[in-house]
Amino acid sequence: MIAASFEQCLVGTIGARAEFYKPWKTIVTASEPNRCEKALAKELEVSKLSAQQRLVAGMLMPDALLDIIRHF
Repeated sequence: MIAASFEQCLVGTIGARAEFYKPWKTIVTASEPNRCEKALAKELEVSKLSAQQRLVAGMLMPDALLDIIRHF
């Protein structure tokens, strides 16, 4: 489950209380282990990634999302 606004973006399991929702911390995925936040920010023409951009770039990439679905 994702709770998002541009400045804040948290992820947690369905049924979890709000205090257990946490920010996604990386854009690195199994298929792209060397991804760099600075390079992605430059590509998106922003100074740094927002929490929402980080979550989308990391958690919602196909390989990462399939891994989450398989193991959780």
